[in-house]
This record gives sequence, structure tokens and C-alpha cells, in this order.
Amino acid sequence: MLHYLIDGYNVIRQMSFLSGKTLRGEREGLIRFIEEKKPQGKNKVTIVFDGQKGVSLPSLTNSKIGVVFTKGVSADDKIKKMVEKGKGKQMVVVSDDKGIKFYVRSLGAKVLSVKEFIEKGLPKKERVFPEEKNLPPRPREITKELERLWLK
Repeated sequence: MLHYLIDGYNVIRQMSFLSGKTLRGEREGLIRFIEEKKPQGKNKVTIVFDGQKGVSLPSLTNSKIGVVFTKGVSADDKIKKMVEKGKGKQMVVVSDDKGIKFYVRSLGAKVLSVKEFIEKGLPKKERVFPEEKNLPPRPREITKELERLWLK
């Protein structure tokens, strides 16, 4: 079984369907997304957020989702320490932060981009981000011009 470590605010910033909510609403939305859509499959999940005073969480119905609020360290540093302790091999870190990605890979952890993680929880027809929907369709066959260029 893998253990997914989620860089909480890094993921939330890229989930456009959570925008316009309060910070608590965004956190709850991320938790709900993970509980309902299960982009992690049946694997364990820990969401790591930078710590704040007076932060509360909704009750978690899925025992495989843990939430950590850091105290005195950044979420990035906490994730790095968790991977160090866990020896990395069975861990998947979800973040687009280059510093985290390079560091945890060096420890043997796998890395998923935020986009890849979110898309794993979406139906296949919705797995294209809005900015990609405006791209022209891919050709399905080799045109005469492409044939001429490629098969010289």
C-alpha cells in the first residue's frame, strides 16, 4: 500500500472549483474531493497544511485520510521529514513545488504533479484542464503533407 502525502495549499491553489470559498471551505473541499473521488485509490493519504492558530477540521469519515497542521515549520519541511522517516519507497508526494519534488525523489519517493492527482479523481471526459480545451483536435491519420515530410 502506498502513502500519499499531499502538499495541501499547493493543491488547493490549483483546484479552480474551490476558488471563492473561505480558507476552511477550501480545506474541507479538498478533503471531500479526496474522500469522494479517491484519486489515491485505496491508498493512505495525509494532507499537510502550514499550521495556524485556531484551525479546526471537519470530522473525517474516511480513516485513511489524515490531516497535519505544521507548527513551527513549513508544510514543505514537514513533508520532507515524513518522507525521510518513511524511507520514501512506498510514498507518493503530490506537489508542484520543485524543491520538494527534487528532494523526495532523491529519497526514493514517487512524485505526482497536482494536475495528475486531480485528474485521477475526475471522470475521463473531464480530465482536460480548461486551458487545454481550446487546443485544436489532434489529427487521427497521416495527411498527405505529413506523409511527404515524414517518409522522405
